[in-house]
Amino acid sequence: MINFFRWLLKHSDHKRLPFSKLLGVQKGGYHLFYFFSTANCQLPIVLLLFAVLITSCEQGRNPCLQPTTVYVRAHTYQRLADSTTTDTLLPNPRWIAIDSGVALTYGKKISRFTFPLSPLADSARYALQPDSAVARFDTMVFYYKKRLQFLSNSCGYTYFYSLENIKSTLHLIDSVKLQNDNVNNDVNTAEHVQIYF
Repeated sequence: MINFFRWLLKHSDHKRLPFSKLLGVQKGGYHLFYFFSTANCQLPIVLLLFAVLITSCEQGRNPCLQPTTVYVRAHTYQRLADSTTTDTLLPNPRWIAIDSGVALTYGKKISRFTFPLSPLADSARYALQPDSAVARFDTMVFYYKKRLQFLSNSCGYTYFYSLENIKSTLHLIDSVKLQNDNVNNDVNTAEHVQIYF
C-alpha cells in the first residue's frame, strides 16, 4: 500500500507535500482522510484504483450444478398371462437397508424407487416389503464394483458403480432383471433394476 502512495506522489500534479503529511501522519496515527481532502487530489482515480485492488483479491466459487450422489433406480412390473408386462403399483411399500437398518416407507402407491449404494463395500442388501401392513419380505443383494469419479472443481469427487449381479429371494417376487449396470449421476439413462411380481 505504501508503494501505491509513492507511485501516486510521483505521477500526480498536486502540490508536493512531505510524504508523512500526504498520508496524514498525525499524533493519532495514519489518516487517509487528509490525503483525500487535499485540494488537488484526484479522488475519482484513487477510488477507482482502490476498488480494483479490493475486487482483484476476491475469488468467486462456482456452484455445483450436477448431482453428486448416485442412486440405483428400480421399477416394479407384473407379468401378465400373455407374457407382456405392466407397471405394478405397490400399495404401501417399504425398502429396508439391511446393513444400516434405515427403512424408507412410502405412504402411497408407487412403482419406481431409488436407493444408494455404499462406497465402503462391494455389495448392498435390501429388503423389499411390498405392503408395510403385511409382514412379508423379499431380500435382494446387489453386487457391484465402485470407481472414484471426478465431476468438476466445484463438485469434487463421487463414486460411480457398475452392477455385476443381483440375487433375490422369491417369496413375493417372481424375478429380478438387471437392465442397466452403469450407475452414475445421469438421470436420463434407463432404469437399472426391473422387479417382476
